[in-house]
Formats: sequence, structure tokens, C-alpha cells
Amino acid sequence: MLVGPDPWQPLAQGYPLGMRFHSAPVIRWADARRMDLGHAITADGRWRLMVFAGQDPAQAFDLLRSPARDPAHDTLLILQSGHRETVLDPTDPSVFPATGTLGLRNPETVFCPDPAQDIFDMRGIDRDAGALVLVRPDQYVAHVIPLDRQDILTDFLAQIRAG
Repeated sequence: MLVGPDPWQPLAQGYPLGMRFHSAPVIRWADARRMDLGHAITADGRWRLMVFAGQDPAQAFDLLRSPARDPAHDTLLILQSGHRETVLDPTDPSVFPATGTLGLRNPETVFCPDPAQDIFDMRGIDRDAGALVLVRPDQYVAHVIPLDRQDILTDFLAQIRAG
């Protein structure tokens, strides 16, 4: 099973299941650099968890802290607030987990919308609820999941691992 069911597709209408992940302009929080979100993805064979925060970003942060977040997956957080208004602690392990053999924290995994082309509007992301968009290593959308349903993510990935 490479694509999940679609009852939550309305949360991210611009990322249809089974279709290629389409990039959009964002502002990287760490350095205020304008870039396409797709350029933050490296071709390294990992699954991507694109966490689009809802009106209350606490749900997105809860997902980042949850056991459903596997360090083997690349997790990118996209907030709704502008990069100048977004205040984060770069030492917070729930937002910036230690990775790699040296245990370094990567603040380049948090993004804010580009004011000229808001990714939430461009890709039809539900601003109230937010969404988790799971992207396969081949950069096709595998699943769209509500932020408060981490069990669905865990079950789906367990089925993938089981083969």
C-alpha cells in the first residue's frame, strides 16, 4: 500500500493522494531565505512528513514530540505566521531534534509562508485544522492526515514496514 485512503483529502486539497508533491515558495525560518519547499528535500530515500500547522500551532508541536515522529523520516514544519513574528527556541528538541552522529540540531526544517505567494492558499491547506502530508521517497503524496490523528500515521507506516 503506497497511498492511504482519502477521507482527509480536504485538509490539503492541493496535494492529491498518489500525485507528485508540488512545491511552493516559503521563507525558511532560520535565515529568512525565500526558497521553494521542494528544495528542502534531498534525494536520500527517506519519507517526508510535511507538518502544516493549523490555527493553533500547538497541535503541530505535539505531533513533533510524539512517538509517531520517527527520526528516520525527514520532518518539515510549515507555520502560518510570518518569519518575523515566529519566535522559536533553537535548542527546543521537540522542534529541532538532535540528528546524525554528532547530535546536531537543524533549524532549517521550519518554514513560514512567503507573503507574496502563501503556500496555505496555493495548496489549499486547511488553515484551521492544518494537515500532515506524508510524502514518499519518490516525492509522491502517500497520505493526508489530521494533526490530531497520529495513530493513523503510525499504522500506515507500520503497514509499509511490514511490506
